[in-house]
Amino acid sequence: MPSDEPAEHPRPDAAVRAAEAFERLARTAEDLADTALASATVHEALDSPEATEHADRERLFAEAERDAAAAYRSGQVPSAQTRQTIRDVRHPAT
Repeated sequence: MPSDEPAEHPRPDAAVRAAEAFERLARTAEDLADTALASATVHEALDSPEATEHADRERLFAEAERDAAAAYRSGQVPSAQTRQTIRDVRHPAT
């Protein structure tokens, strides 16, 4: 007697799951880059050296996040240099 329960959907294989995860990471990195660029624009409009410095850091962060997105889209982890730039910009030495 046939079951009335829906057939189990096959799970995607590991490669498909990895590709989906990398694409989610890439989209997140691009969103972070867009936010950083918007922040840089706001800080550029302020008339202070600190705001200019902040805008410069935000632009550097956006560039590193775009590099990370490109790496994720190619199925790679961002380079050590890109990861270090992101850490340094987000947590500047005081």
